[in-house]
Amino acid sequence: MEMELTSNAEKKCDPSKDDVCVSIPPAPKRQKSIVTSFQDIYAFSESGDKTLRINNALIYMICKDNQPFTIVENEGFASLIKVHAPHYKLPSKTTLTRWVDDKYAALSRVFKAKLANIVYVTLTTDMWSETMSMRSFLGVTAHFGEGNDIFAITLGVYESNDRHTSEHISDMLLKTCSEWNIDNDKVSAVVTDNAANMVKAIDLAFGKKHIPCFAHTLNLVAQNAIQQCANLRNLITKLKEIVTWFKQSNVASDELRKATEKETKLIQEVPTRWNSTYYMIERFLELRTVVNNIIIRHKNAPPMLTASELSVLSSVLQILRPIEAATKEVSGDKYCTSSKVIPLIHCLLLKVKPLKVEESLAQELQSLVLKEIDKRMGAIERVTPFAVATILDPRFKKMHFTDPLACSMAVSKIKEMMKSRVQNETEESDSSDNSEKPEEKFSLEWSKKSEKKFSWEALGSKNKISALAIFKRSPKAYGFMQSVLPLPSTRTLQRILKEIPMEPVARSYIVNQHIYSRHIITMWKNNNNGNSGEAARRAAEERWEDQKAEWERQDKEREERKRNPIKLLKT
Repeated sequence: MEMELTSNAEKKCDPSKDDVCVSIPPAPKRQKSIVTSFQDIYAFSESGDKTLRINNALIYMICKDNQPFTIVENEGFASLIKVHAPHYKLPSKTTLTRWVDDKYAALSRVFKAKLANIVYVTLTTDMWSETMSMRSFLGVTAHFGEGNDIFAITLGVYESNDRHTSEHISDMLLKTCSEWNIDNDKVSAVVTDNAANMVKAIDLAFGKKHIPCFAHTLNLVAQNAIQQCANLRNLITKLKEIVTWFKQSNVASDELRKATEKETKLIQEVPTRWNSTYYMIERFLELRTVVNNIIIRHKNAPPMLTASELSVLSSVLQILRPIEAATKEVSGDKYCTSSKVIPLIHCLLLKVKPLKVEESLAQELQSLVLKEIDKRMGAIERVTPFAVATILDPRFKKMHFTDPLACSMAVSKIKEMMKSRVQNETEESDSSDNSEKPEEKFSLEWSKKSEKKFSWEALGSKNKISALAIFKRSPKAYGFMQSVLPLPSTRTLQRILKEIPMEPVARSYIVNQHIYSRHIITMWKNNNNGNSGEAARRAAEERWEDQKAEWERQDKEREERKRNPIKLLKT
């Protein structure tokens, strides 16, 4: 066999001549200068640029992927670094630990400064026990918004060596807030599960700011409904035995893996998460044909479910599917979920109530689910944070409220919040207003009763026309503006508008064209001086007739151009 040796030289073919190619030698490699070579070597020194970048990337990998510090001692990782950066010297695990601590301290200072400038922050916390070492931990996370972005920061996971009393949990939460410079007044709400010690701990630490976790409540709804239905629990236990047999039998697992295209496995139930029960039933119904074919070939396999039992599980899946979808929707941290709680409950009831299931077991589960929803979430519309958030969300507003009283109370709460916000801004603006020269503009004194006497003469012509335009369009809107701005009374504007002929067409021109600006000002001055203003009225009428004649002339000219397109092109 002939072996064709190829060189690095490129071949250029002449298109005018067939099979004629000219070999072009490669361009000679340019040797690095001494300065460049020393710069590359220095970049991998202890304080070099490339060394610092690799160090930061290594710290990020350790923290992001939860890698052990001993990864720098692994032979494979060391070989990878040697190929990628031969001049880089790997740090020891002790040095890497110190770097991570230093990075944490630097980032903590940054976020402490950020949290100090945040107006409101929401905390989420939970306490759990690690079963292997029998140790308890308290996790605290802070959620806040900055601009259009939502941030979630884990403040810490603290070990608890005392009993899980409300006083002990309250002290740990206050200590965490003090460590991160979070004022208690800035904490708008604290989200936890429905445990009594957690609820009381929040009341002791921050007052009545506790909000039950909606996802946890949904978990309790499904769990309690399934537990109260004894026959369904027995059926799920029978299904769990089949899944356990597949997990313990290598032969059955291999056959199941070969029989499915994507090597799909059965899912085992986890007692603390009802979603695992839903996923176990869903996956079993998906693979029921394959599972049945495998079970009948093994003598020691547990009995397969009957057709009626599979039908019951299908109906159960229809009842639990809306709860699973709601749990997924509310389990986000990159978007606001508080405004979705009331709409989700409303949609959940709309999906579960009209379901028509034939099996008595499924009907019993349906009634139990509706009972649990009413028991745990029947008064959810009266929870002020959820109600206010839902109304302020432009997607929902009042759409999903079924209690008119709760809706009206939420609207009243929003009005009170806006009123207090305006008053606070008024106080701040009054304290920071140091100007001595009066300006010829609207005086933004945000108070309902102004002690200063209003002067129409101090306003400019544009502001006068704007006030008339607003009053002409909507007297109610003008009345609202008059409650917060020093505007002339409605009686004054009505007297002025009666003396001027106002046609419907004038509304669209009153602000932009300013037809009556000079005449209105003249009339007002004459009225203030005791004159009748008859001359100003006649002048306004003449001006109006002239303007109408001009508009008619323009309309005629426009129609003529439409009828004569050639003339239009020439112009």
